[in-house]
Amino acid sequence: DAALNSGAMVVVLVAFLASILTAFYMMKATVSVFFGEMPTELAKNGVHEAAPKMLVGMGTLAALCVVFGVAPQLLMHYVVTPAVTAMNFDWAGQLSWLGIRTSTSGVQVTVGALIAVVALLLGGLVFAATRPARKPVVVNTFTGGDPLPAGDMVTAVDFADMAETAFQPVYRLTDPDPVYLGIWHGISRLSAGLGRLLAGLEQKPLISALGLAVLTAVVVWLW
Repeated sequence: DAALNSGAMVVVLVAFLASILTAFYMMKATVSVFFGEMPTELAKNGVHEAAPKMLVGMGTLAALCVVFGVAPQLLMHYVVTPAVTAMNFDWAGQLSWLGIRTSTSGVQVTVGALIAVVALLLGGLVFAATRPARKPVVVNTFTGGDPLPAGDMVTAVDFADMAETAFQPVYRLTDPDPVYLGIWHGISRLSAGLGRLLAGLEQKPLISALGLAVLTAVVVWLW
């Protein structure tokens, strides 16, 4: 909000991209940890849910997150505002239910939040309407429902392929930016090529060591 008011668009862009990536990897981590069948190795070791007395702390924090997420004005009024005024700062921000900004300086944030909610709803409807029926596959390593690639490990290229496959139905309904797609495919091909190159060099440690030595010498000489 402060960056928007001051015109620091670089800060706004960085914060926006960071929030998107945070939501993306947290969603992936949540699905991978809390959904799906328990791996065989964990089941053999007797892994089970935590006892109720161990869940009290997390449950309390979760309940507070829900309360302050629905009614953040309670936290702002009784905690944030007294702390800010005690440090002799002016506090002009006003929040209402669901975090809607009521001050004139918060219009951008409120509009952005509404756009994000609408986009999530429309994305969910498109995904539900275009998602093909897939037969569940049980694998040793749970990947959040995605097919496990060769080698029993998920690399950056594999993760990009999963995202590209998941968004393919959306590409058929919309007209995405061809420049962006060109950059995406170019980076994917470059990453796949580097992966194959590194995999080949792993089988030839002597050549890899010599190549690294030459590269280091060139960098030192240029520096």
